[in-house]
Order: sequence, then C-alpha cells, then structure tokens
Amino acid sequence: MRPANMSLTTQSATSNLYTIPKLAPDGANWVMYKKQIFVVMEAQGLMWHLLGTACSPLAKGFNMVLDKDYLKKVEEAEEKLNEFDRRKWLTRQQIYSTISDSLLLRVKYLPQAADAEWRQVHNCHARVRVACSRSPLCLLSLLDW
Repeated sequence: MRPANMSLTTQSATSNLYTIPKLAPDGANWVMYKKQIFVVMEAQGLMWHLLGTACSPLAKGFNMVLDKDYLKKVEEAEEKLNEFDRRKWLTRQQIYSTISDSLLLRVKYLPQAADAEWRQVHNCHARVRVACSRSPLCLLSLLDW
C-alpha cells in the first residue's frame, strides 16, 4: 500500500531532491501538478518516456557483425535496453506515486508506461480547466500542451 503522504520525494543517483505534490483526487491542483511533473521528468531525463516518444534501442536494430564483435554488440544492446526499461519504470513510478489510488487502478493496466497512462491522467484532469477558466493559473495552462 502506498503512503498517505500528500507529497512525493525521490532521490536520484546524483542526490538531487525532487518533490511533486500528489495529484488531488478531484484534480483541483492539476495545473500546478502538470507543470511540476513536466519539470521533474525533464530533469530526470524521463520526458520522452512520459510523452511516449522514447524508442527502445533494439527497435532500431543493428546489422549482423563479425563473430568477434557480435558478443560486444549484444552486450551493448542489452545495456541500452536495460537503461531504457529503467527509465520507463522510473517514469511509471513517478506517475503512480503522485496520483490517487482510484486513478492508479484505472491506468495501471494500460500498455505503455508513460504515454497511455499520462494521457489518461491528463484527459481526466484537463477538464478541470473549464471549471476554473477565470483563474490565472488555468488560463496559463491553456498555453501548454
């Protein structure tokens, strides 16, 4: 079970501290949440995963090489794939740690770590902007993606 704490604090390998408020179940803090999660994801190098534009290193493929180089190429490809998967799961962890349990249950079975889950969270709470269209924060959020 996840902690009831309303903020997320993670520590990266470089000991930088990232704090994002937990997304309120009613989406009341959607504007600030969206901006803060974008900044943290970009700072951690996870934005491509969040938006679903990251490509798996093996998806690009590589030409067959001589036997002596083959093992080295396979190991390099596996390292790249492991890094890709690590970033994918970091992105998923960041999203899961900052959304309500009910929203987590709706997005946890979506096929992609970031793009499908993020679109679901975004679509669910982007409608909050209409309800508070006179708020300066909501008007500013219309300028963003």
